Amino acid sequence: MSLCIIELNDSEIRVAKGTEIVLRSPGYAVIKNEKLYLGEQALKLAHLNPRQTYNQFWNKLSQDALQNPAKQYRHHADLAFAHLLSLYEQAGKPEEILFAVPGNYTTEQLSLLLGMAEASPFTAIGLVDSAIASTAAIIDSGNYQHIDIHLHQTVITQLQVKDEISRQSVEIIDETGLSHIYTACANLIADLFIQQSRFDPLHHAETEQALYDQLPRCLQSLHENKEVLLEIQFKQNLHQAKLHRHVLSHALQTIYQRIAQHISPSLSCLLSDRMAALPCLADVLPEYKTLDVDAVFLGCQQYTQQIRTAGPSLSFITTLPASKNPTVSCTTKIPGQREASTRPAKTTVTHVLYEDQAYPIGNTPLYLSGTGAPEMSKGQTTAGCVMLNNHQPVITPAGQLQAFINGQLLNSKTPVQAGDTMNFRDSSVTYKFISVLDDNGP
Repeated sequence: MSLCIIELNDSEIRVAKGTEIVLRSPGYAVIKNEKLYLGEQALKLAHLNPRQTYNQFWNKLSQDALQNPAKQYRHHADLAFAHLLSLYEQAGKPEEILFAVPGNYTTEQLSLLLGMAEASPFTAIGLVDSAIASTAAIIDSGNYQHIDIHLHQTVITQLQVKDEISRQSVEIIDETGLSHIYTACANLIADLFIQQSRFDPLHHAETEQALYDQLPRCLQSLHENKEVLLEIQFKQNLHQAKLHRHVLSHALQTIYQRIAQHISPSLSCLLSDRMAALPCLADVLPEYKTLDVDAVFLGCQQYTQQIRTAGPSLSFITTLPASKNPTVSCTTKIPGQREASTRPAKTTVTHVLYEDQAYPIGNTPLYLSGTGAPEMSKGQTTAGCVMLNNHQPVITPAGQLQAFINGQLLNSKTPVQAGDTMNFRDSSVTYKFISVLDDNGP
């Protein structure tokens, strides 16, 4: 039977077949003229329709009424159920689904999730704590704290590893989620536009949306580079602003320090890939290890039989057998060490070059097509997506358009090296994969 694994994190719900992530969808919904938009579509409409936008329906999963209910969607659970069914459709209608759920979910929310699953066309076969799943297959004995960021909060899960890996406690840090980071960044960048271009992008809905659309790529770029140039087109005028990493670091200190205050220096620190991708966060953290993007799915795949529960009433798994051969598939950051120094050899690809612009490759997919510049979301002409996999850049086919790497047809997941080129059938578009060096070398 076909099986999919869904990791419920409302900043980006991920769906995988085995360990391969096939779908990513942020926890956003927009109800416009009685029509429901979900995920990436909703995110691109959120600041154009703020009163019709909802992004707490997974975090506050309940039957509480929405502020502005529509005829068909009246409660948080209605939107969550619609999103779940949309994920099921986009994933190819799998027969079975295993859920990896964050530790902040209450018993009532887990029951509601299972009720939604029972009303769905698929069979829910398991329910596991996502921190347990992401670490069970890879870490050695000891005491750990797993840290993951969501849309509205940060969740710290304390883990103990002996013969088993078990969850000891869960701590929720409110108002430290990606939505708060994005708001702080947007306000900072708006001030920079006013100072440098005499233009306020938050004054118009369409330019506010354009600013928020750029934030994921902006943060990704500043994770590895000292500055980034942002551009917004409005009424035939192009407005620009430069953002330096140290300025962003100062703006985010309040949020980052709130997180750091809850981290125990006596426990080994494990960061999700989402958390580790935040620029300047490393400056306030103790030594830590970064989990790979597929860590949750690796654990779920390896322990499917232990997680699988017979019958409609699923057990929430918070304990799994510890791995007999832990691999610790993650990268260590030493306090005071520059973030860029964790890169492998100097030939490692860091950016995709299109015309005269270089786009950074990170832990989130960068979609490539035969019609123009790379995008953060998949489009109709997408041919492939490139991202880091176990800290190495890999490109994966992601559409109907045929793509070629160095003249060879791209038909499977392929590592790329500096100097490789990508082009497309019936298109003049060419991408080049390059390695951008730090000031003093690789």
